[in-house]
Amino acid sequence: MLSVVYEVLDRQKRPLRNHHYLAFPKAGLAFAKIPGAPFEAMRPVLEQLGGIDGTRHDALAADARGAHVWHGDTALLTARELKRRHPDFPVFTVIQSPAERLARCYEVLIQGPEPLPAFFAERRFDKSMPLAKFVEQVAVIPDMRADNLVRSQTAILSYRGRLVPDLVLEINRLEADWWRLEDLVQDRSGRTIISGPQAVPVPSPSTLARLQADDMTAAIARRYKADLARFFSVGRRTDERIQKSRPPEPGLTLPSSA
Repeated sequence: MLSVVYEVLDRQKRPLRNHHYLAFPKAGLAFAKIPGAPFEAMRPVLEQLGGIDGTRHDALAADARGAHVWHGDTALLTARELKRRHPDFPVFTVIQSPAERLARCYEVLIQGPEPLPAFFAERRFDKSMPLAKFVEQVAVIPDMRADNLVRSQTAILSYRGRLVPDLVLEINRLEADWWRLEDLVQDRSGRTIISGPQAVPVPSPSTLARLQADDMTAAIARRYKADLARFFSVGRRTDERIQKSRPPEPGLTLPSSA
């Protein structure tokens, strides 16, 4: 009962928190959005699927949140809305390891120049906090209450206990696995992807190295246990529901990050 009440209040305060899915009706498929680098890397493809031309892209390129991809032939939906309106749409997504995701989140939120978002300010995060304290505080926020920047990817991508995406790509393997997305788009819409993934900032080696401290590693492993088991366990293919045998096309290179 309490969880239901919380969900009602949370929807009033954060109405778009569970709107993770960008549906492209003309293309016949949808994208599940993980905030941060996984979403930013895919913006050129999403713009193409949404029918946004180059002029509009140039005019809105400064929008770091990627809000402009919600225009054009695009609908921003919850999992429930997606299943009800487009039950036959295959869904693709891009994920990132919990450590890299958390490291980049720290660099942007704490070390970056922008003020803290309200969610983090209200929970006593501050711009001077060390990495270990940041990880400690993130680790005790359950998915039900977490901002999507630190919410587990399993929670974001699941509906009624089942994983929604049919094709899951890891951000560090986009070059090798890009052909899987090309095949999916071609099969569903007859379109050819004309853009590769967009270069995105990566966490600094020093931040990642500091995360290797035993206490932080253990905290991350506990907090993101579901993600590590589902997506990053040794030998597990994250795109297990769409199996293809064709190797990736030669010559595709992921632009280097600045």
